[in-house]
Amino acid sequence: MPEIPKKYMEFLRTETKFWEDEGIITPEQSKQILGLYTPGQWSLTYILFIAGAVMLGLGGVSFALAHWHELPKMLRVCMILGGYAASLIAHVVTGRRTKTGKAFLLLAGIIFGSGIYLITRMYDCKLSMSEVLGWWLVHLTITAICTRDNWQEYFAQTVGLVYLIMINA
Repeated sequence: MPEIPKKYMEFLRTETKFWEDEGIITPEQSKQILGLYTPGQWSLTYILFIAGAVMLGLGGVSFALAHWHELPKMLRVCMILGGYAASLIAHVVTGRRTKTGKAFLLLAGIIFGSGIYLITRMYDCKLSMSEVLGWWLVHLTITAICTRDNWQEYFAQTVGLVYLIMINA
């Protein structure tokens, strides 16, 4: 039996109840339809897998940040651009409309914004924080328009709000 999320199972229950009330299907057919699916469960293995992946990622980021100033500037730039490109590729590979794909697109946006800040500081560019936020907002807005992604749009709005606060401060 395929597993479906609990919210879809609840939707299916209400729909089959409606179909019964309308006389489209019998109660036995309703039970057969509902019997084809089982509500999905978060297994302990899945939760531990996610926790392990998060810990591994945080460990890698912590290691890189602990030795950030010891790394050559070009390697730092390559790490930022590589992380950005890897996030975009993962967005396409996992599916643009899936939650995982959208999360990778958000990660790419975060890497882009932090990359602007880090690269301008590495090469002593005289950009203020509001200018960095402005360029980040431009990137997020273009990405939100091109991908038609609501999460990216909300993220751009949040950065835009911070930008407005920064330029008025």
